[in-house]
Amino acid sequence: MTQTNTERPKRARRPRPANDEHAGVAKMFSVRLDPELRAALELAAERSGRSLGRELQIRLRHSITEEQKLEDRFGSYREALIWRAVAALMRATRDPRNPDAEWLDDPNAFDLALDSLYAYLKSIRPRRTAKHLPLSKKDRAGATLMGVRFAAAIWRADPSLPLTDTGMQAVGNLMKARIPEIVDRVANDPFPFGKAHRARKSLPNKSRKQTGTRS
Repeated sequence: MTQTNTERPKRARRPRPANDEHAGVAKMFSVRLDPELRAALELAAERSGRSLGRELQIRLRHSITEEQKLEDRFGSYREALIWRAVAALMRATRDPRNPDAEWLDDPNAFDLALDSLYAYLKSIRPRRTAKHLPLSKKDRAGATLMGVRFAAAIWRADPSLPLTDTGMQAVGNLMKARIPEIVDRVANDPFPFGKAHRARKSLPNKSRKQTGTRS
């Protein structure tokens, strides 16, 4: 009887790209992938002309880089995720009487979105324990004043986008240049400045000096 050779032919190894910056320094790392993820990676590798391992490495590196970018923009990765969820919530909240109205353009849609935002943030509020002292009127007045001063700073930002400005100042400049119709509402609505005045009046004289405010 003749024996049939059932051994599978060896697959030709795909040559490593000449521009592989990690050639010769990568270490072997085994990982289990579910069939759906493996199929998606194999398809992506086929389209890019890379090996499966190289495709996985690039995508892992990209994921880490993107997380770092989010941390740089929002302060931390978890804050970035929260604000992405908040953005989705604000867009999803609609006025049933005018469902096509955007929350940034319609006062009723805005108020409903604000209610949704407050309810969501309150649902994830950290639990208060005995070590947390209750907030005073001074604390809340200071926070209110900070928010109003923040809005006023963006309103006074430079729309010419000077390259010397960085951080929040640069963000304010960009907002002033790109969405002035929203930023300028601060000047048209007397409520924020009236609230700021009441907040300043409720602060002790020492706190007013520390925050740079005048009575």
